[in-house]
Amino acid sequence: GKGRDIGKMKKVYANILEARLKDSLFFYNEDTKKPFSDLTPKLKDLIFQKDLGNMFEKIQRLEELSLFISEKLNIETAKREDIRKAAYLCKSDLVTQMVGEFPSLQGAMGMEYALKSGEKKSVAIAIKEHYLPKGLDDSLPETIEGAILAISDRIDNIVGLLGSGIEPKGSFDPFGIRRNSQGLIQIIKHKGFRIDLTGLIDKTIELYNSRGGFKTLPYKSAPEELRKRVI
Repeated sequence: GKGRDIGKMKKVYANILEARLKDSLFFYNEDTKKPFSDLTPKLKDLIFQKDLGNMFEKIQRLEELSLFISEKLNIETAKREDIRKAAYLCKSDLVTQMVGEFPSLQGAMGMEYALKSGEKKSVAIAIKEHYLPKGLDDSLPETIEGAILAISDRIDNIVGLLGSGIEPKGSFDPFGIRRNSQGLIQIIKHKGFRIDLTGLIDKTIELYNSRGGFKTLPYKSAPEELRKRVI
């Protein structure tokens, strides 16, 4: 506007930007002092969702779900190991200082930190891609590894949230159950996968009951009711 000292304003914004960049560089340097995989056990202190255990239990389910899908799709053995490794690392950046300060960088920083630690490129890309799509018009995972991990993450979210008694009602869907479901279908169609969704749902329920989650919920003893809700 008129009468403003534009030069002074530029200086203020430049100072703010410089401070943020210095903070980011500090976070990056601190986060990369140890191998990226060393962060994964810290997920035991991060709750996934009330009644559904912690994030470390979640990645254990993702490892098994990813391998389950890979076997059903006859994915070659080498790729299966990359998918399993990506599943193990895919949430580790949530406990980094960088993502703690800039949550929107989850996945993107996971990829960068994985590469920095010497992980295979296919593993690193899968870590980033498993968050895709983030919306209806967003891009989809292009790699087999990223697509399978993204499917695993979404079916785990859907089954877990519905199993804990959370349901979307009207426009009320704060936990993104519909978004997860839409993304799941988009990925399957995009990659042309032939997946038995009922079998995948049953496997997910089984893993919840054996690896944390549904500890005090009725679905522990009535998985068939949960299957109906998910379908």
